[in-house]
Amino acid sequence: MNSALGAAIEQSVVDSLNDLREMWDPQNVYADYAFVRQTQCFPDVLLRTSNPNPQHPAVIMGIELKGWFVLSKEGEPSYRYKVSAQCCADADLLVVIPWIFDSVISGKPKLLTPIICDAAYAALQRNYHWEWVRRNPKNQPQNQRGVTPATYVGTYPSKTAKSLDLPISDGGSNFGRVGRCGVMDAEVDARLAESALGIPVDAWRKFLQIFSDGVTPAAMLDGVHGLGRAFDTAGLSAAQRENAADLLQQLSGLLR
Repeated sequence: MNSALGAAIEQSVVDSLNDLREMWDPQNVYADYAFVRQTQCFPDVLLRTSNPNPQHPAVIMGIELKGWFVLSKEGEPSYRYKVSAQCCADADLLVVIPWIFDSVISGKPKLLTPIICDAAYAALQRNYHWEWVRRNPKNQPQNQRGVTPATYVGTYPSKTAKSLDLPISDGGSNFGRVGRCGVMDAEVDARLAESALGIPVDAWRKFLQIFSDGVTPAAMLDGVHGLGRAFDTAGLSAAQRENAADLLQQLSGLLR
């Protein structure tokens, strides 16, 4: 559902920002500009005018939007952001929209507070992390850990422009996972700590991880008990511990 929701989020962001014009343009300086959506290009949303001139560029800024289902097993945004920093304008933003179902495993999508990063900084940090910081289990030589810069130089590239940085070697297809490079760790932790039906989101995520394909009832029960022990040291409030304990007790009874 993340892909289907992504298109709706993009259009909603455009509509909402245009409706909030009095907030971001109180002096009506940018009367000729409006937020518009573009498909298959970086970034997803542009603040653009149809009447550019030397004093007013065609595009002022862009917003790249990514969805993140917070109950996904990774516990972090898993999308791949590969655009080169040299293709990002100074004002461009990378915005992650975390979401969950309002009844956790069913219901309507509920959006959480967005995570906002500087687009160019995120791209630079991604490349630095890939080359110098990430764990290297296969002991790749340093000349295989690098990144080949995009051949296109300039902002707001067309969909055919060579605007993506590419890894020299990426057997696991992990390059671009900007959620792993440290630019939004604090914000990700804050979203996982938010409450859903009285229980932290990350507790729900760990709970759902227990029920993977092929797991036996005995293994599930061990996982539930292990999760209960983890809750005891997780710094939950008394109410959250009570909610979690009730849920785990009911589940343990079903698995016996």
